[in-house]
Amino acid sequence: MSVMKKVSSDKETKTIKSGNVTIVIHSNLVNMSSEERKHWFQKEQENKNPVLMRLNEVIHKINMELSTK
Repeated sequence: MSVMKKVSSDKETKTIKSGNVTIVIHSNLVNMSSEERKHWFQKEQENKNPVLMRLNEVIHKINMELSTK
């Protein structure tokens, strides 16, 4: 797996390659420490960030489907 970072207009990107899959993350979160990310997510959950809330729903649904297999 390889990881590359670069700065785009106002956000950093992180590209991860694993086999035939390439994942590009466009977020300033890539520069935060794990503790900073943890606090950011907690704050955004308290503020009911709609994107984060939807991601939580999707992740929960996937986990529920996987646990019934």
